[in-house]
Amino acid sequence: MNDGPVLESACEGTQRCIDTALKSVAKLTSGLKAGQKAARVGDLNALHKALGELEGHLQVARTETLSAAQSWSLSDEEETAYFADGAFTDELVAGAGASGLQVSVEEGTIVCYPSLVKVDPARRCVFIDRKPYRSVRPSSLVAHLKAVQARPPRFKAAQFLESLYSAWDHARFLRAGGRQPGTDVRVDYLYAALTIAPGSGKEYSKPEFGRDLYLLEQSGERLTRKGARIHFGRSTGTKSASGMITVVGEDGRRVDYSSVGFEV
Repeated sequence: MNDGPVLESACEGTQRCIDTALKSVAKLTSGLKAGQKAARVGDLNALHKALGELEGHLQVARTETLSAAQSWSLSDEEETAYFADGAFTDELVAGAGASGLQVSVEEGTIVCYPSLVKVDPARRCVFIDRKPYRSVRPSSLVAHLKAVQARPPRFKAAQFLESLYSAWDHARFLRAGGRQPGTDVRVDYLYAALTIAPGSGKEYSKPEFGRDLYLLEQSGERLTRKGARIHFGRSTGTKSASGMITVVGEDGRRVDYSSVGFEV
């Protein structure tokens, strides 16, 4: 495969061929309808004219339809490699950037606030927030992600806050050597506490956790049912803090989370 917009170009080429075929089929259909109308009323001049043109319309429609049927430029092997080797991700990120949509790639996940996109090479599709999405032409997918971004996120802030508080209460006991009011806990320790069950890390990834931290902060939800108030710790200095999680906000800026604490 050549460098550049591989999937976008392949889809565009096939779309053009199908558009041309549809026009030729429309001419054939129009000719048939003209002959049908003429036969219905007995307009012989119009009937002979329509019948005489049908064979030509049919030949053009057949040629254009066969051309459309053979227009897809990627083999099965090329498609599989395209999704598996990162080329699809690169093309999607480039297309998003050209359209003004801010995306990043974190731990193999395409992050586009508030959506998280995972590529499934075997099925040649993507999963958006764990749901399969098969419209993978980059320009179409970018338009969909933009539309999702324009809608208010469906996020249960209060529910996540309670889960985060439970994870924090558990993690500070294990990591801080005992329960200490107001102790900040590193976000990677919180993530470990939230995904302590076997296999749960596959169901709930770090990028998802980072996204949820950001959505919680944006929601303004701060108090748990027990009255504990959350605060978010930021990294300091020019180097990334150990265990830090970085997310991309709705305005494209990167937001770093190093720890989370509760005042109880």
